[in-house]
Amino acid sequence: MGQTPAEAVKEAVRGKGRGRREKAGAGGGESSTEIALQKRDLAEKEVERLRHIVRRQPKEFKAQMLEVSREEAEERMLDERSNYRLGV
Repeated sequence: MGQTPAEAVKEAVRGKGRGRREKAGAGGGESSTEIALQKRDLAEKEVERLRHIVRRQPKEFKAQMLEVSREEAEERMLDERSNYRLGV
């Protein structure tokens, strides 16, 4: 599948170390400004993705807490019924 933005940034940073020798042989390629802009765009996308995850986590946590609460209430109710039938 495709890369995550974080992987793309890592790859772009790794590619930077290959230096001028490759760029000179390539006959132009992308300028350092274009590369920096691409890195910035990828970083912005990664930040937005992480913000979305952080916003979603409290909602998921609340949903899990509600589910546990429902399960406990149901278990209590079943215990009370069985105790009532047994005459405890």
